[in-house]
Amino acid sequence: MLPAGFYDSVVAEFDRRVGRFNRRASEIETKTGLSPCYYLDAAAVEVPAVT
Repeated sequence: MLPAGFYDSVVAEFDRRVGRFNRRASEIETKTGLSPCYYLDAAAVEVPAVT
């Protein structure tokens, strides 16, 4: 596990960058206990192939 302060700063930066384009999935975070979660447009997401 990361130290809480470091984790919080990583999440804040991730949210700053990703949150500009995607809406936060707060209800999913509440149900799963995982965060941060975002809604993504599946048609716009490109995942690189794993080789």
